[in-house]
Amino acid sequence: MTKSIKILTDNQLTVLPSLTNIFSRFGVMIEKLMVKAIENAKFLFIKVSIYCDDIVFNRLIKQVEKQIEVISVKA
Repeated sequence: MTKSIKILTDNQLTVLPSLTNIFSRFGVMIEKLMVKAIENAKFLFIKVSIYCDDIVFNRLIKQVEKQIEVISVKA
């Protein structure tokens, strides 16, 4: 089932590699990825569409929330 995660984070070089690494560790393929700089490029809005079950999805959200740079995560 396709699911979306919306992430607000600080605009740092390490954010995107860290997030894609999380998805890679869970063996989840990213179907769509949208990244947009907001508020004078101070923050990034990231929307990720993935295909996975509910259990993996909930575990992914918890891992993404643990990232230091992440401000908020919404499913």
